[in-house]
Amino acid sequence: MKKGNVMTGIDPARMIELEMAEEALIADVQFRLQAMLNERDMSRADLARALGVSEARVSQMVRDNAPNLTLRMIARVFAAFGEECM
Repeated sequence: MKKGNVMTGIDPARMIELEMAEEALIADVQFRLQAMLNERDMSRADLARALGVSEARVSQMVRDNAPNLTLRMIARVFAAFGEECM
């Protein structure tokens, strides 16, 4: 069960595994996003225009904690590149 931003009733070791899985997925998406930018010789500003968001928002997506890297935004990024997520 998740209470606020903290899961309860989960073994601490399992919680660490889950958090590591989250971080690995975020890192994979960030790596792919940067690779797609590089492959297309696009800037973050170019991607921001394609997504209809600010360049600051795109920069947040590739930051360590990636606070706004939602599944919906990931889908929009891949669509903007003409790519499939999976």
